[in-house]
Amino acid sequence: MTANDPQRRVRRLVVIDPVGNYGGSARFIRRLLPALLRVRPELRIVFFVNRESIRRNQAGQELEAVGVSVNELESLHPPPWKSRPLRFRLAYKVRRRFPSASFVSPFDMEANLIREVELAMGRGDLTYFPWPYGLSVPRQTGALVTTVHDLNFRYFFGAPIFSLDDTQRFDTRIAEWVAVARVIASSRFMADEIARFHPGAPPARVVRLAPFATADEGEPAEANETLAKFRLDRPYLLCPTHMTVHKNIGPLIAAQALLRDRFPALRLVLTGMGTEVATGRATQTGSARGDGQPDVIGLGYVSNREIDGLIAGASVVVNPSLYEAGNGPGLDAWSRGIPVAMSNIPPFMEHLSASDVGAAVFDPRDPHDIAAKIADILDHADKWAEVARRSKAALGSYTWEHVARAYLEVFDAAFTESDGA
Repeated sequence: MTANDPQRRVRRLVVIDPVGNYGGSARFIRRLLPALLRVRPELRIVFFVNRESIRRNQAGQELEAVGVSVNELESLHPPPWKSRPLRFRLAYKVRRRFPSASFVSPFDMEANLIREVELAMGRGDLTYFPWPYGLSVPRQTGALVTTVHDLNFRYFFGAPIFSLDDTQRFDTRIAEWVAVARVIASSRFMADEIARFHPGAPPARVVRLAPFATADEGEPAEANETLAKFRLDRPYLLCPTHMTVHKNIGPLIAAQALLRDRFPALRLVLTGMGTEVATGRATQTGSARGDGQPDVIGLGYVSNREIDGLIAGASVVVNPSLYEAGNGPGLDAWSRGIPVAMSNIPPFMEHLSASDVGAAVFDPRDPHDIAAKIADILDHADKWAEVARRSKAALGSYTWEHVARAYLEVFDAAFTESDGA
């Protein structure tokens, strides 16, 4: 560093995501990395990721097309047992027989992953981990930045999301990450959660997210094409989710049963991993299979283009979740000018003031309140269309380029601090 260059700029960024999970976090990285390159064209990004993640929706091709170097983490996909050398198979048997031995087995996937991660880190000025859950902090640290998306493993919502062992492992690992890495959160609520559970850690930087949905120039055709593929008719409610208890789908299904009395043609469409099992006839108990024409339709995981089309065609996008960092489906709906109904939880309410958007807000544990708020949108379509229009205009002033600039500020500060250490 010089007196004229008080803060160094990151020019080589390594991004490592061993999980590459489905849903909002995958849509997040799909939007963030290209935006970083648009803001800083000289930046070189090397992305190491799970094989399934980059092959899903041709995500790897999409990122490579804008200049991201995409690499598979080979340690996550070891070769078949019989194709491995005899010495490796013998070492594995010795390791199993003497688990306290000090050497590392060549079949210890976590140890091999850490070695691969540490080698990858040497290719950049700074390493960014967009999904640190369950991953040990590498011994070769350098400049590190991570995003803590949420801490849902800290709560019991009525049924376990993870096993007790996984919960404890996540807790231990996140504590390690927030102690050594610059941490980014997407809402003030989540930054406060990190401070609450990790009081000794430096404060997280809040960088709000822009919508994940792509520009809507082809919206009508896109929606019609998607609806035709899934044989869906309007009107429908859309809830992009997955089948874990904190997503709170049960009360929404009960609300659909109440809404059907007044809106017989209305359907509730669920998308996301595992939602196929929800298809059935809505009742106060749940969706019942084989009990008449289904009005709850679970489509399972859908592509990025398909979810954008489904949002564009929805009458209302609903998010009844009990715990999140923010309302990703709501952001996408607002960006398309679609009305939103959502839980009254703090991170969702934060959108109303921080982003100047509007939504019908309900008690997520009360099906009658959920149904009433959705019915108000359906009954007063013109009023809520105007709310959605104003929300779209408000979000238009905050783009992924704004997100990228804030992320680069954090990257540069971490790089400068590491260089001066």
